[in-house]
Amino acid sequence: MAKAEWVTDALPGLSADDVSNVLHQLDELEVEEESDLCMVEEDLVGILKAIQARKVIAAWKKQTVPVKIVNAEPQSQAIESGNKVSDSSHAVSIVRSPIPPNLSRRSSSWVQTFKIPWEEMPENLIALCESKKRPKPSMRREMVRKIITAVCQVTKTPGKKKTDRIAETVVNKYPASFRDQVVMPLWQSSF
Repeated sequence: MAKAEWVTDALPGLSADDVSNVLHQLDELEVEEESDLCMVEEDLVGILKAIQARKVIAAWKKQTVPVKIVNAEPQSQAIESGNKVSDSSHAVSIVRSPIPPNLSRRSSSWVQTFKIPWEEMPENLIALCESKKRPKPSMRREMVRKIITAVCQVTKTPGKKKTDRIAETVVNKYPASFRDQVVMPLWQSSF
């Protein structure tokens, strides 16, 4: 099945431009096989209307993947019947299996149970935070790198709202160290 058919099967009636844009995004994501589609998450939201992107992603996730190749034998002509698919040189028997639980889309509640890896942070950063002092930018960047590494172990695409929630947790734990500080008053009377 061609990549364009993956898109048009999931959302018939999509314009040729939208199909082309989705195919370009799939190339950017390095989607090479139909079984890779179950890993696409919120990557199409900027390309399609939000509801279209959700429909396409839901259709791809409903497909029973990954695909396991059971038998490959040389053939002289192309076969495309039943569950046999081939090009001009091979016949491939495909067995579809359900998506394993660890590959299914993670629940959005991961952020509620996410633990910031404070034990991995440098001791001097923690000491500054506990003494209510602001850490240097290099220390803050190191902290962010460690947090993002931990987030990436949970999900590849956390989303802005979820990362904002994690940042809020950090600020709430050490407000004197991480809360934005406004030096001048926001409103002054001009009368």
